[in-house]
Amino acid sequence: MTGTVTFIVWVWGLVFLFAAIPGVAIGWVASAMLGYRRGIVVSVMISIGATIFAIQKGLPGSYLYLPPFLVAALLGVWIGRRTLRVRKWLPLVITVVLAAAYGRPLLLTYITNSEQDECSFGPVSNVQYRDYLRRARELSSKTPGSFSWNHLQATARFNELFERLIDGKHSVYERVAASHALLRSFGAQYRNTNDMRPDPYETVATKGGFMSFSYHLDVNRLGLGLFHPFLLFGRTTYISSNLTGPGDFYRGPVPSVVGDIRFSVNYPAFDTRPPDDRAPENCPLVPREALSERFSHTTR
Repeated sequence: MTGTVTFIVWVWGLVFLFAAIPGVAIGWVASAMLGYRRGIVVSVMISIGATIFAIQKGLPGSYLYLPPFLVAALLGVWIGRRTLRVRKWLPLVITVVLAAAYGRPLLLTYITNSEQDECSFGPVSNVQYRDYLRRARELSSKTPGSFSWNHLQATARFNELFERLIDGKHSVYERVAASHALLRSFGAQYRNTNDMRPDPYETVATKGGFMSFSYHLDVNRLGLGLFHPFLLFGRTTYISSNLTGPGDFYRGPVPSVVGDIRFSVNYPAFDTRPPDDRAPENCPLVPREALSERFSHTTR
C-alpha cells in the first residue's frame, strides 16, 4: 500500500513539474479570452484530452495524469481571474512568443541543412539518393505518430522503415544512402562518422566492428507531443545508424551480419550528453571501391 501511494505521489509530482508552465499558460489564456466559466470548461477538456493521449502513447502511470494536468490548468484559470485588469491582448502576446520559441527550432529542421541532401554515395548518384529521400518521406507519412517514448520501440521502428526502404539491396553504397535518406526525411542533422576517427573503414575492415553515423534530431519531428512541445531546451534526440563491418556478429538477442544497418535512438534526458562533434563533410562517409564488398550485406 505504501509503495502504491509513493508511486502515485511521484507520478503526480513529475507530471505537474512538466505540465505546470504550459498548463497554467493554457488556463490563463482560456480564462482571459473566454471568461472564467468557459476557461474552466476548456481546462477540463484539455486535461482529459492530454490524459487520453498519454494513455494511447503508453507513458508510464498515464492513467494518473489527469489530476496534475487539471490542477495546472485550473491554477491558470484562477490567475486569469485575479488579473482581470490585464489587457486582453497580453495572453495572446505570450501565446505568440511561446509558439515562436517552440516553433522556430522545429521549423528550422524543415528548411536548414539542405546541403546534406546534395549527397552521392560512390556509384549511387544524387538523383538516386533523392529517390530514396522521396520514398522515405512517403513511408513515414503513411504512419504518422507511430513512434513511442520507449527508445527500444523507436529503434525497432527505424529498423523496420529502413528494411522497407532498402528492399533487400546488398550494396553498402545503397544501404548507407538509404539510411541517410531515412533520417533526413525526419529532418535529422548528420554530425559525423565514427567520431571523426581517421581511416574508419580501413580500421573496421582490419579489426572488425561497426561503422557508426551520428545524427541529431528534434524530438518533436517524431510526433510524440505531450510534454516536449512546451520544452524549449533539451529537445535533441541522438540517433546512430550502425553499419556492421567484417567479422562474426551473428550472436546475441539481435543477431547481425556484415552489411546490416541498425539504428540506436536516445531520447532527451535531464542528464543531457554533450553534442556530437560536427564533421566537415555534409554526408556520411562510404568505403573506397576496394573495400566495398567487405561491407556489403551478406545473408545467413
